[in-house]
Amino acid sequence: MTLEISVGEEEVKAAGIDPEAPADLVVHIRGPIFSVKLDARKTLDNNIIIYDNRFFNIILIPFKNKIITMPKQHVNRDTYGMQNDYLTYLQDKGIMILGSIRSGSTFRSLEGFYAVNEEVDVLQVILLLTKSYIEKHGHDYTTLDDYLDDVEEMYVDPPAEETTPYGKVPQKADKGTLPGGDYSKPYGLLYRI
Repeated sequence: MTLEISVGEEEVKAAGIDPEAPADLVVHIRGPIFSVKLDARKTLDNNIIIYDNRFFNIILIPFKNKIITMPKQHVNRDTYGMQNDYLTYLQDKGIMILGSIRSGSTFRSLEGFYAVNEEVDVLQVILLLTKSYIEKHGHDYTTLDDYLDDVEEMYVDPPAEETTPYGKVPQKADKGTLPGGDYSKPYGLLYRI
């Protein structure tokens, strides 16, 4: 289920986004209204949770003017840098109050407060910028994550030509790099002198 939100001209100008951009923008005859499609849900307490990012969820709390980012449950990577990139992106666009980005009360969460404006619907601007961020930067860490998954898979289930079956390694009398015997190891002599 997707949440479809229409954004007016003032919000697009406030966000600094080109209204002529073709991605997911629909112009209606009554005037320019932009439809943004996000995989989002509205909670019972009127918060909006956006699930589009692969690594973390974005929670908008309108009555507190707060944005919280939390890692998804199945992600075992460190998502702090990704969450910080998103909130810093919003701060650079003028949405977040400067210096309000901080660690949240929940483990591995980041939060920040956004500004209030009487002329522009700030929530619509945030949703528009979130869609823009996900399109531009949403897959920045995908290559790294795929590489780390491939390395983990190589360790857990290596190819057959790179493995030796159990019990097929021949035995040797001496193992290791140092030769055996009492006189070849001078390490004990140090304590006898």
